[in-house]
Amino acid sequence: MQVRLANPTQDFSMNTPQIIPESFEPTRKTLGTILSFAEPQVLRVPPYQRHYSWEDEQVKSFWDDLVAFRGRHPGEAIQKKFYFLGAAVLVNTGSEYLILDGQQRLSTATILLAAMRDVIRNANRAAADQVQNQYLLREDYFKGKKNPKLLMNDSDRDFFRQHIQEFSDAPPVAPKKTAPRSHHRIAKAYRIFRDRLEQGWIKARSKEDDIGWIGGLLQALTENMALVAVTATDEDSAASIFETLNDRGIGLSVNDLLRSWVLSKVDEEQRADALDFWNKAEADAGQGRGAGDLIRRSWVSTHGDVKARSLYRTVKLTLEIEAEKSGTALSEVCLDFSRRIRDDARNYEQLVSAEHEDLETAELWRFFMSAKATAAHATLLAAMRELQDSEVRVLTRALESLIVRHNIICARDRSEFETAVYEAAVNISSKKGLVSALNRLRALSPDEQEFSTLFAKVYFKKQQAAIAQHLLRRLEARLSTSEETFVAQAKKVHLEHIYPQQPTTKWEHHADYVDRLGNLTLLAQKLNSGASNKDFNKKKSEYYSKSVLKLNEYFKNVTTWGPAEIEARQEGLAEFAQQIWPKSLVSDP
Repeated sequence: MQVRLANPTQDFSMNTPQIIPESFEPTRKTLGTILSFAEPQVLRVPPYQRHYSWEDEQVKSFWDDLVAFRGRHPGEAIQKKFYFLGAAVLVNTGSEYLILDGQQRLSTATILLAAMRDVIRNANRAAADQVQNQYLLREDYFKGKKNPKLLMNDSDRDFFRQHIQEFSDAPPVAPKKTAPRSHHRIAKAYRIFRDRLEQGWIKARSKEDDIGWIGGLLQALTENMALVAVTATDEDSAASIFETLNDRGIGLSVNDLLRSWVLSKVDEEQRADALDFWNKAEADAGQGRGAGDLIRRSWVSTHGDVKARSLYRTVKLTLEIEAEKSGTALSEVCLDFSRRIRDDARNYEQLVSAEHEDLETAELWRFFMSAKATAAHATLLAAMRELQDSEVRVLTRALESLIVRHNIICARDRSEFETAVYEAAVNISSKKGLVSALNRLRALSPDEQEFSTLFAKVYFKKQQAAIAQHLLRRLEARLSTSEETFVAQAKKVHLEHIYPQQPTTKWEHHADYVDRLGNLTLLAQKLNSGASNKDFNKKKSEYYSKSVLKLNEYFKNVTTWGPAEIEARQEGLAEFAQQIWPKSLVSDP
């Protein structure tokens, strides 16, 4: 969740429904109330929850919101004012509160409290001790124990305790260079808070203020920054709360919901393996949207279309039914699902970064991204799982042909394209093979007449330049007599408008022709910058004649350039287009 969720209100209260199920209870709680829960019911982040993930921007926003809120309500004016930070979902097990949502805000507040404690320790040790014992780590001198108020997940717990929660006159423990990224984020958040506290306190003390300025921020943080704490009695009830919050548009990420639910169902002795699968998947695909896209594409590749909004509920229900029907333990089904996500993540990272030893395949994968046809990733994930590499290359070419014919040239319904590629993916995952997938894709391919007619008229605006470049590179490869010819990417070869975008003298129908494919070619960067807005004959003699591309040999015998010449050239290119992107989707070698 974002920190800036709402403006501070005069008085915040929940509209309590008439009937509240016994399994959960929503209440307003301040950060201070949550962080000072009576022992032994400490706050604990379950081992399957993600690491500390807030970056500098989110930490600074948290600080800015606190300072601005306190500034609007100085002194006693802050009484009964609350700043809403969003929702937290907790599970009361009887011995502790598990944090299923809200750990980033609670752990960040803890880091800020530690920075406050350390900044004021020399000026007022008793005040520093108060912050330590009430919100960070309470020392039981009779039992000889130190009890943290917040227990992080297994990976972050020890470092968080040593760097943040322990109260020592020694400098904070710095993370090792090889430490997890979350440790470095925790240390960086502490430094950001401490630097801002020290800078602000210098200004406050110049006005003969002791610790009052920091005390005001402490009050605002612990007594006036509030969360809606939804406390459930079991993790299944908490999961249903997640679904409700997501349906209401609160913005919980689907991958976080699935990760938490799946890992909570895996047996404890297998949880470390499942957690490792998810961590590796997120390392490859990226957290947040990257992981969410991966999970959806992976699921669609085996089960068919499901909308992102209903993905969590669909996966959860399907895995439960699968376990029941097969007689397999839900723990094993969830472990297999986690392993599949990990395996698909490796291939998904290749797809989105367009990495392949075959240059043509890599070029086509880049094209899928620029053409906004990433639904094809589901089909390719299935293929990379089930087919030979040579078959993956054949399927890649077929998908490119369908994208060019159906999506770009004929501009047909994109939802039909998505349906076709998802069904092709399921065919592959169901062991029906490449031919079955190709047949499903071919059923959507427009006929030759429609494709040729529309190709001869197609044009590309500035925002579609990458698509135009791709088509021209493919045309150049077809025209070339050498199989070794590979046209460079956009950084080295630019899109050239033969009739310029900003001509000295505009044609009467300038807008109708300037962006037509027949008026576009490829030219090396240095040649393109020189050609600029020059007239056709000058471009032809000084620039096109120096190009080694077959596309530009065309102009050798062209003496003038106007609308008729653009029409003629584009009609000629349309004939080659039928060979490159045939109705059968797979061209002859």
